Formats: sequence, C-alpha cells, structure tokens
Amino acid sequence: MRQPFLTYHRLSADGQLITNFPVQVPGPTMTHDFAITKNHIVWLDLPVVFDMELVGHGMPYQWSDKYTSRIGLMARTTRSSSGSTWSRATCSTWATPARTSRAA
Repeated sequence: MRQPFLTYHRLSADGQLITNFPVQVPGPTMTHDFAITKNHIVWLDLPVVFDMELVGHGMPYQWSDKYTSRIGLMARTTRSSSGSTWSRATCSTWATPARTSRAA
C-alpha cells in the first residue's frame, strides 16, 4: 500500500472541485468519521489500521498498539496539508459529536 492514505476534496455549492490534496498521515487507518465546522476540519487519525494481508480473510482492519492516536485540525480554506495541526490523543472514538466553532 502506498501514500496518500487520506485525501481532502472541497467542492463548491454547485459541485465543482475547488481543492484537492493529500493529508499527511503515517498509515492507512480506517477514517470512519471527521468533523466539519464553519471554519475547520477535524480529522481522527486512529489506530485501526488497514492490513493488505488480511484482504480476503475477513475484516482487513486491525487494532495497532504501535499506531499513535491523533486528532488533526485544519482550516477549511487551506490549499495544502501543511496547514494541519496534529495533537496526540489518549483515546479512541469512531464518531464526532456536535460540531461548532467558537471563539476561545
């Protein structure tokens, strides 16, 4: 398997592709959910990793204790993944709750 493992696409209201670029993540994880707020994208980079050797032998994803959970924050209007900020997470989740952007 090769990179990119995650790609960001942004479309206009009429369906035209505005932005398209790879988001740098260390491995092929199961990106089940992400959050969209007025100004940001919140990525969940979690340790359920795709394993090509398991294809055809059941579920091709497995938990990896070696893969660090991370949460990424990226401005919706960015044009490259260099604008992403990643933080190590000490949890795992498959869904994001209510999404909102507020001034701190």
